[in-house]
Amino acid sequence: MKRSLLLLLIFGWTSQLSARTDSLQFRQNYIDAKYNVLRSTHVTYFTGGDISWGKDLNSYLSMKLGVEYAHCPFHNDNGWNLYSLNFIPVYITTDFHLCQLHQIQPFIQISQGISFNSYLKTDQQHQWPSYWVKERGYYVYLAVGSKIRITKKISFLLLCGFKGYRMSFNVLDVNPHGFTVSTGIEFI
Repeated sequence: MKRSLLLLLIFGWTSQLSARTDSLQFRQNYIDAKYNVLRSTHVTYFTGGDISWGKDLNSYLSMKLGVEYAHCPFHNDNGWNLYSLNFIPVYITTDFHLCQLHQIQPFIQISQGISFNSYLKTDQQHQWPSYWVKERGYYVYLAVGSKIRITKKISFLLLCGFKGYRMSFNVLDVNPHGFTVSTGIEFI
């Protein structure tokens, strides 16, 4: 019930924002590139980068299509030692621009997509041989951020939020998730 109400409020708000037009409309294409660091709930760090192409739909809403690469040399999860973890999510992003404060534009970013994952899996008691896992998972990302305009064509990006590479309701699944910080550049 609470989820349904929250989704209804978000969709109602976005429909109102997309219906509004004002003098701040950009309707421009842009490319952004970011460096990401995720601190998982198991206190391991996943680092990588992403690149995305986007378009402002109006001054309050933009959509992007992107791809990310994240890597971690070691991660322990649910009694398994995981080595050489590689995650490549392909995702769609929606940015909700909150306001325009001179050169600074705060926003909320929501992304979801499919993550292609691979890693070497070893049990911690060494009862079974190690093996490579290749799987897909549901990728999610929710962040708050700020775009700081440097020139007419270049902006600096800073975001922090929650990211998960393989979200699942099964507690035994390998699903790295946690707090993430991203920084990057946007080119118009």
